[in-house]
Amino acid sequence: MKKVLMVDYYGTCNGEGKTIGHSPKVAREYRDLFLKTDQVDIAASPCVANAVEGAGFGHIYRLPYNIVEADYNRLSKRITDKFKIWVNIHRVFQIPGYDLLWFYRVDFFFLLYMLFAGKTQGRRICLVYQMGGGQGMLGKMIDWVYDRGIRKFDGVIYTQERMKVPVKHFLYMPDYWYRKEKYDRFAALPKEEKVVCLGAMNPYKKLEELVDVFNELGYPLEIAGYFFDRKRADRLRQGARDNIFIEDRILEDAEYYEKLGSARYAVLPYDMDQYKNRTSGILLECAFLGVVPIAPEGLLRENGLAGIGYASVKEIHEKIFQYSVSEILEVNREKVRKNFNEECIRNRFVEWMSCFDRSEEASKSRD
Repeated sequence: MKKVLMVDYYGTCNGEGKTIGHSPKVAREYRDLFLKTDQVDIAASPCVANAVEGAGFGHIYRLPYNIVEADYNRLSKRITDKFKIWVNIHRVFQIPGYDLLWFYRVDFFFLLYMLFAGKTQGRRICLVYQMGGGQGMLGKMIDWVYDRGIRKFDGVIYTQERMKVPVKHFLYMPDYWYRKEKYDRFAALPKEEKVVCLGAMNPYKKLEELVDVFNELGYPLEIAGYFFDRKRADRLRQGARDNIFIEDRILEDAEYYEKLGSARYAVLPYDMDQYKNRTSGILLECAFLGVVPIAPEGLLRENGLAGIGYASVKEIHEKIFQYSVSEILEVNREKVRKNFNEECIRNRFVEWMSCFDRSEEASKSRD
């Protein structure tokens, strides 16, 4: 039996403490990957800790701070948030008695912290969805921190299939995998002639350009999710025509899947300067639910999925009706069947963990 502590030190929420993002959802799915004989606990920000109650964790440690997604452009808040993150990380390393610490959400500042972290009891693994980023000297510095910080771990799980990681023990595992009992009822919903844009509406989504395109196109567009900047939502509403519906609130899981599963298309208006070499959970779930993704060409290519690709959001106007919906859906169904099968992913994870354990035991015997 292993004693495992899963960690999310960076739980994000709105001003009322309601979780933003997919951390609780993936925490539940990752929890189920472990053998029934393993003891799996979690240390997380209060909003995430509250959201995973009843998810099968043996013990839930509540870290001191949430990160509230508001006042995004205020420098003092950014500095304060980084302090809160470091306090949460430090608190995690004070929790004793675990064979394995799994940081299933990491960022630049955590890896910077790891450069100065000493040895801890037990092994450390992390999950990464990108290796650095940025351009010029700043980009090189970020890449260096990622490379050196990752080397502090005994194993790495990565979500980008083509990613290269500088450690001996690594495993490719996608953001999500197909679970029939979870997705089939939403995939069976009748498809409405509309495009949806769902999730957290952060500054890196090109929503202004998106509204301009659909104002001209006249095709139904529904934007629904939590806006980091409430005034931005108001400005978008003021500039939107009658074919565009904008809703500023956190969607419950069932609402999210109903909106996604009932749409013909889902658009991902990402700024690829920020999303380069990253994965997208909603892109995968489009494939699971039989929805055609409209996404940056690079994102589709990096994830090996079919869709309506664009280099600029403005191109959507010209491309949206040029593709065969049935061909896109067929390609993605086959990809899901081969690459995102729950049983295959679980078996790979269990095998990786067992090989990892054997390697550690061999190392100890040599010592």
